[in-house]
Amino acid sequence: MFGFGRTFSYAPVKLILLPLVLLSVIFLVSNSNSYPEFNFFSNCQLQTAQPSPELKPEFKLLFGILTVPEKAERRNIIRMAYAFQKPIPHVQIDVRFVFCTLKTDEQKVFIAMEMLTYHDIIIMNCTENGSEGKTYTYFSSVPKIFPGEERPYDFVMKVDDDAYFRLDKLYEALRDKPREDTYLGKGYPPLDQDYPPYLVGMGYALSWDLVL
Repeated sequence: MFGFGRTFSYAPVKLILLPLVLLSVIFLVSNSNSYPEFNFFSNCQLQTAQPSPELKPEFKLLFGILTVPEKAERRNIIRMAYAFQKPIPHVQIDVRFVFCTLKTDEQKVFIAMEMLTYHDIIIMNCTENGSEGKTYTYFSSVPKIFPGEERPYDFVMKVDDDAYFRLDKLYEALRDKPREDTYLGKGYPPLDQDYPPYLVGMGYALSWDLVL
């Protein structure tokens, strides 16, 4: 017969490993610009609507919300708002928050923790701006973030962080639209007749072929 004086506990091991994991993520965020292939962070497994494991989704949308690192409270409100919407059967809508390179050590720490918790952030190799090409950087980066021969999404959408969409109504608006050469949103006549009509920035969708 063998006896043991005390039972082994994993708690100290967890306390040691947790800071190491956090430091690893902070290192990746801090050095994302040094490795072009790692200038984004995203987890496609989290979905607003969970499709049946036996069937592929009939419709796939990347719902990219352009925001800035400082708006953590707004991101939490947005997450809660979309979490309360009912899942749509056989539909995959991936809600992601998109912003540019982190500037401060404080941002790197808190964003790393947020990424570990929610897995819904994409960081691009760019400088935060309102009218100098952030939207273009987002669309042009998507094929690099999701490479491969198979089309990962039917549509890619850009959304402002002060806009809110009914995802079921959005799906109804998009599901019958062509999967090629489609540019959909809300527009208004231009003030200057020298420019063609264009869609307003609160939200518009492009078919996958237009972001390639």
